[in-house]
Amino acid sequence: MRRRTVVVLLAAGAALAACAVPTSPGPINRVTEPFVGDVATLPDLSEHPTSPAPAPTPSPSAPGSPAVPGSPSPSPSPSVGPAPSGASEEVDASPSAAPRASSAPKATSPTAAPATDAAHAEAEGASASSPRATEEAEAPAASSPSSSPAITPPASASGAFYDAPNAADTAVANLKAAGRDADAALIARIASQPAATWIGAWNGDVTATVSAVTSSAAATDTIALLAVYNIPNLDCAGSGSGASESGYLPWIDTVAAGMNARATTWVILEPDALVMADGCGGADARMANLAGAAERLDAAGAEVFLDAGHSGWRSPVATAELIRRVGVAHLAGFATNTSNYQSLASERAWGDQVSAAVGLPYVTDTSRNGNGPNGEWCNARGRALGAAPAVNGANLASGSGMAATVWAKVPGESDGTCNGGPPAGQWWEDVALELARNAG
Repeated sequence: MRRRTVVVLLAAGAALAACAVPTSPGPINRVTEPFVGDVATLPDLSEHPTSPAPAPTPSPSAPGSPAVPGSPSPSPSPSVGPAPSGASEEVDASPSAAPRASSAPKATSPTAAPATDAAHAEAEGASASSPRATEEAEAPAASSPSSSPAITPPASASGAFYDAPNAADTAVANLKAAGRDADAALIARIASQPAATWIGAWNGDVTATVSAVTSSAAATDTIALLAVYNIPNLDCAGSGSGASESGYLPWIDTVAAGMNARATTWVILEPDALVMADGCGGADARMANLAGAAERLDAAGAEVFLDAGHSGWRSPVATAELIRRVGVAHLAGFATNTSNYQSLASERAWGDQVSAAVGLPYVTDTSRNGNGPNGEWCNARGRALGAAPAVNGANLASGSGMAATVWAKVPGESDGTCNGGPPAGQWWEDVALELARNAG
């Protein structure tokens, strides 16, 4: 009997991929071998951008969050940036041009606790000008993949993600009630796409929240997408944000306890935690917590994707080394571009190098990367929705490691009080309309 599949993504960056969703994806298997599945046609990405990555700065939404020296711009809180307009693979991949990724109706009862972006936004704040260390620029050595599949799309689910209720749904209803039908149609481009449910300290009953989301996914034959975000010293400020060192793994147990055994669940685990570890202090303890979380979630049936930053942050060599320090035994893969704006082409070129080095597939957040980055990481203006969530499959043997595009962040939710935004996680109508309008 196929064991329950729950994918956990350890997030640190965000971007999005193609719209088409395979109707019968295969099961997700453990990972020392090449991923085999439905492989999307890929463009020539030999012209991978070489511009230096920015170094993280204190996040505006988290007080006292220190800069992390030597790392490029981290991904903002749960939202994704649009991919650059010049990327040929992303043409016509935005929600405005593609069918909704999930055919299952949204639950009418609230199954997802409100997402919070504040700590995440702060932890990953970064300036767009810091150069990436030149010594990290060389490509990582490819690991030799074995002959059997490491990950294929889940067989039990339809290949679509569960569309949990969020702020975009409420906004559409309010706009229609106010007679603003044109604006409602724009926001519907966001509301019609499934996004991750973030799980953190703000959830009153973590187990109940996870159970509600994963049970709804099981009932609708879709994939539950969670982002787990409560690592100790969350914002690197030493201010007690996140769980305590002694309480973190027991807290992870409460997440695992809520996972429905019949559900296919993917979880993005701890956005930014891995890539910021060496700049936060207590790196060894953080790596041990990430490894312990991956092991416990895996034991609960989850497929764990460790967040690994994005193409504008660490080099492929440095990123692969960080993943190895946590260990790959309990990982289904890694996650990129969480809540960030890096283009799909850049994430694919960079992600494939990391994938080759560690022998793992990856998923990319494309919620806000439709026209790429503009040098801002927090509430970047003028951006666009990226490609719709889709499970595409990957083939490590052929150098193609991108397994899926996801929306880790709900477009329109603020990254924090930067660039005129409201507090992190709150709905910002102006930016939501801008993202949808710019998607074409």
